Amino acid sequence: MSANVHEIAEAELDRERLALIAELVLGKTHGEAGAAVGVSAKTVSRRMREPVFVAVLTQARRDHLDVVVRRLSAHALDAVDELHRLALEDESSTVRLNACRALATLVPDLIRHVDIEPRLRALEATRARRVA
Repeated sequence: MSANVHEIAEAELDRERLALIAELVLGKTHGEAGAAVGVSAKTVSRRMREPVFVAVLTQARRDHLDVVVRRLSAHALDAVDELHRLALEDESSTVRLNACRALATLVPDLIRHVDIEPRLRALEATRARRVA
């Protein structure tokens, strides 16, 4: 978690809530997270109505996703190289076709992401300045 949210979590959330956040970040359902921590799904649903709990959970999910994105990015070139190799060299025409399709859909998606991300950050910064 980011430093500010981590400080809030330490100050305002008990161990049960922090444990629930850890389970929910992993994608578990309310029932699964509750069972892992020793509370009911109903209790998890109540926690989901607590603003501080939701804020910490949201930031924890962002932090988790950042780690995932960094790991994916670290291996992206190898994956593209493998798709390219499969598209050119695999014996199966189905594998070659699927590799070509994957490459063909990856490029536009990446271009959109590279284009949209800075624009979104600029809009968010503009909005934050107006609100402040």
